[in-house]
Amino acid sequence: MTAIHRPALLAVLVAATVGCGGESDVDPMDPRPAATVLAVSGDFDALVTTRSSEEAVAVLFTAPWSGPDRVFKPIVNDVLRERSGEFDLVLVDVDRHPRVAERFKILSIPTLAVFRDGILVDRAVGALPEEDVNRFLDATLRESPRPD
Repeated sequence: MTAIHRPALLAVLVAATVGCGGESDVDPMDPRPAATVLAVSGDFDALVTTRSSEEAVAVLFTAPWSGPDRVFKPIVNDVLRERSGEFDLVLVDVDRHPRVAERFKILSIPTLAVFRDGILVDRAVGALPEEDVNRFLDATLRESPRPD
């Protein structure tokens, strides 16, 4: 079996099993491992809540019409690719999946949220520069250590 980075595998599994008909931002021609998947309301718990018991999961709440999202999404993708293996990224389009956004009281986009053990640990709102995204992730992962 060919070694596949877990984020890429997760993206493939979601695309194959969800059949959501949405854009996943996974470019099959990009040689770097994919870092973005699309979550739908019914699968959010399987993708995020359950998976975050194994490792941290970052969720980017976004919308295709948002200018800041267009700037921020590539930054998040690059950070996740650089930090491959630390956590997975799930992309949630708030227009297509308003119940998920409402559930976590997402009032502004983009919002980058980190989940661990099924719990929303922290969130960052707005299109942050790459350095700030890394600082946010470092602080969030450091402040929410896994129980032994």
